[in-house]
Amino acid sequence: MDNVTREENPRKSRIREIYGSLFAFFGYILLWLALKVAAYGVGAVIYLSRYREETARMSFSEIGEALQRLLSAHAGLLSLIANGAFVVIALIIMAARRINPVRETGLGRARPLPCLLAIPLGASLGFLIGTVLSFVPWPTVSFRESVPAAPEILDSTAIMILSVAVVAPIAEELLFRGIGVSKIRKTLGAVPAVLIASVLFAAAHGEPGAACGALVFGLFLGPLFLKYGLIPCVLCHAAFNLTAYFTEGRVFDPTLVLGIALSCAAAAIGSLYLTFKRKG
Repeated sequence: MDNVTREENPRKSRIREIYGSLFAFFGYILLWLALKVAAYGVGAVIYLSRYREETARMSFSEIGEALQRLLSAHAGLLSLIANGAFVVIALIIMAARRINPVRETGLGRARPLPCLLAIPLGASLGFLIGTVLSFVPWPTVSFRESVPAAPEILDSTAIMILSVAVVAPIAEELLFRGIGVSKIRKTLGAVPAVLIASVLFAAAHGEPGAACGALVFGLFLGPLFLKYGLIPCVLCHAAFNLTAYFTEGRVFDPTLVLGIALSCAAAAIGSLYLTFKRKG
């Protein structure tokens, strides 16, 4: 009887550890989503209070459409606020639980060469994945038309670039790689950690096209994080987002696309080879 108990206890302990790591990761995801919902909710309240007279004459469906257009147009600012708040709160939680974020997220593993190569790697993957996905007729919904006039700061390109190229990469890499992969790896191993984090990273991007691109990209970021930590992932993610931002919806000559795609593929392969073959 004692031998059976001794065998069951380690098994139960391991199961608890697995569930604990998954629930901790999901808890941070829920926090991130809650902050996004809160930011968009505050934006909706501000809009309704500012345009009380106009919205009073609208039906509920018209108000809903107007809110969707407005919030979509100001997604850069709202995401910046939500992602920034998440980074601060996540670091506070780590400090309160006496978790060293440098050790937990692998910040100390960064090396100059991987950090440098992460930028062309991210740009190459951004163009390559975006080009491939552009040939698929993904279902999309756009609410950017007929958006009411807004203050200049809300429509600023600088705000959008700051959001997609700085704050969003830091927040998402901290969440999905720095927290997710780190926690799950301790209980399930490296491969399941990368797969689970990549799938959830893809699911967080909503639209089918964006989700597929995020899934492929996440599968590149996972091994990069495991070998070199968070900083190269953030730089790679920033370059990826910037490339996607400036090429989205643009029509290029097919020959130019082919040439750039082949160049990007060569750059991506070369960057990956040098990054993962480099010792130290």
